Amino acid sequence: FYPYLLTYVQYVIIPDNGGVQNILKAPVIITAVIVVVILLVCIVTLLKISTKKKGFCLIVGAVVMSIGFFLLSTSTSIYVILLSILPVVLGNAIVNILFGATIKDFIPEGKAGLFQGIRMIFAVLLPMIIGPFIGDEACKRAARTIINEANAEVIVPAKDMFLWAGIVCILGLIPLYFLVKKGVEIKESDILDSMKKYTRIESED
Repeated sequence: FYPYLLTYVQYVIIPDNGGVQNILKAPVIITAVIVVVILLVCIVTLLKISTKKKGFCLIVGAVVMSIGFFLLSTSTSIYVILLSILPVVLGNAIVNILFGATIKDFIPEGKAGLFQGIRMIFAVLLPMIIGPFIGDEACKRAARTIINEANAEVIVPAKDMFLWAGIVCILGLIPLYFLVKKGVEIKESDILDSMKKYTRIESED
């Protein structure tokens, strides 16, 4: 859904909520601030727990993210969006941080360069090919068209793409189960390093 996110906000979320002026009202801003505070508290709490229960937090992160996706697929209301973003961002942050902290535990000694390349294939290349394809199909099946600035009729992203994202996330629990079963070893220092990398990547995006 990432490639369609800005278009979704511009042509679906903003119009469905009465324009930018309605989104920037005090109740919406207050809700957004509360969501951010809860999100930060939850991330810190789960990361502290993850130093002892790594596999548990990985599974919880994926499940929570899936729930958020399913909620996002139900409505375009700004309040539903804000509440749904909480589990999505929380789950995404936990899963990415913990994966970043555990990856070196499964890399053979002296093969870091080789396996970092392999990781990029599965973590970047394949998702950027498969993900947009699934999102495009989801949008087409829930066809919603608008007349853009060039007076052309175009299909805009639909909230169904989040439903498909949730399904993919649930399916991801299968390989995640075997990863956790194999065992993960995460040190607190590894988590801190991964948090820094994750924060840097998010700011660049």
